[in-house]
Amino acid sequence: MTRSWRMFAGRNRMESRPFHRFGDERTVRFCGIEPVAVELVEDADGVYYGWLRTDGTAPVMVQGTRGMFEMQSPDGFAGDIEAGRGEIVRLSCRAVEAES
Repeated sequence: MTRSWRMFAGRNRMESRPFHRFGDERTVRFCGIEPVAVELVEDADGVYYGWLRTDGTAPVMVQGTRGMFEMQSPDGFAGDIEAGRGEIVRLSCRAVEAES
């Protein structure tokens, strides 16, 4: 079963990674970016990397490159994975209509 999550992001100028600054609407706006409703989908070939906590609520620390993602943790999340706190997920992303 493929997992997916709805959240917000800002538009990015890179064609290969059209979104950045993922989070809730307020957080994206706080970064000075107009929020766009997006759907992140678990995808082994996706261009985004995210950390999914064990509770599975939504990916956090979503980044467009593996290097930028791994910079968020000194051990590349190995300790957190071993401790059962979460997992690294590859993601694809697309804009969706905002839910009212």
